[in-house]
Amino acid sequence: MKHIFNLLILMVAGWSVGYAQESNSNSEANYIPADFPKNYVVVEEWINCTKGKYVFKSTNDYIFIHDCIGDSEIYDLGRWERKGDTILIFITHTIGTRPIGEPTNPEYKSAAVPEDYLTYKTYVHFESWDEKKKIINVNDFLHSMCTISEEEKASHIKINTDNYLIPGDYKYVSCKILTENDIKNHSKSELRLMRNEVFARYGYRFKSDDLRIYFSKKDWYFPKLDKADEFLTDIEIKNIDLIKRLEKQ
Repeated sequence: MKHIFNLLILMVAGWSVGYAQESNSNSEANYIPADFPKNYVVVEEWINCTKGKYVFKSTNDYIFIHDCIGDSEIYDLGRWERKGDTILIFITHTIGTRPIGEPTNPEYKSAAVPEDYLTYKTYVHFESWDEKKKIINVNDFLHSMCTISEEEKASHIKINTDNYLIPGDYKYVSCKILTENDIKNHSKSELRLMRNEVFARYGYRFKSDDLRIYFSKKDWYFPKLDKADEFLTDIEIKNIDLIKRLEKQ
């Protein structure tokens, strides 16, 4: 009996040591560096899927790299600053590629998060200028799904934004929601060019001679489509409707 009692004491002691070691390990893993987030990369992961990377440049430039979106590429761009335990993130642009049409693997539409798996035949570049603000407490990065990289530095991550920027003299029609005040001083002929430039970017073959001649002089215009409606974003649809109303006034 005494032997069993001593054995139980040893087992409890072993569990205590193991628990203490595990606690210390977790504590070290959840450690927030004093200079965080300057030049740090935080990887946010969920089950079977990497959700994205927070990239905090030493220059206070900020990039969020979205993952698990099929073959699309999406990057949030902006600035960051830290005040105490709070990180303020000001996103000014979102750029990347987006899918067009129906997926090539529609069987994944029933997945819990379809966009993680769906792939498409056609992808096009896009820019969005909707400004967003995020407030994150540094302790939020202590979540078990987040990893503060000890090896990968933000300065090592390069995104060639030129690869995603869209062309055009009136590109803002595709990048942000416009108001009447934004474009009310344009002539009707300018409004017409502004509206049709959206379709020109997607390679629409114009039937009007003047539009065909005008856009053929643009080095980015490659006519290839007889219909481009499925390419339009919600931003473009709303802005085109606004421009049409002004053209009729």
